[in-house]
Amino acid sequence: MSDTPPCNGATHRWSATSGSDDSTRLVCERCAQSWLPPRLEPGRQRVPIEPEELAQLTSTLEAITEEAALARSIEENRRRSEVMAESQRFGPPSPRSNTADDPP
Repeated sequence: MSDTPPCNGATHRWSATSGSDDSTRLVCERCAQSWLPPRLEPGRQRVPIEPEELAQLTSTLEAITEEAALARSIEENRRRSEVMAESQRFGPPSPRSNTADDPP
């Protein structure tokens, strides 16, 4: 298992679920991929997650998701502003002039 969630966990919402072997996994609410946090991987010493800690982890992932969405929105707005500034600097497109191929 990876130290980071699959499917770019920063942009997805996660909820906890218990497996048939009493393991706790996080499941992406967007694409349904599950992630077993590294400290719960087989072969590693298992550390139980208390409900409060699990709630905190879920809350942290949700905050990261919101922060990533805000960062994307800011970046999109910055790009739009740059496009608007460029169009104002060069003015509106000039009307197409007639060419020999166009009818008069």
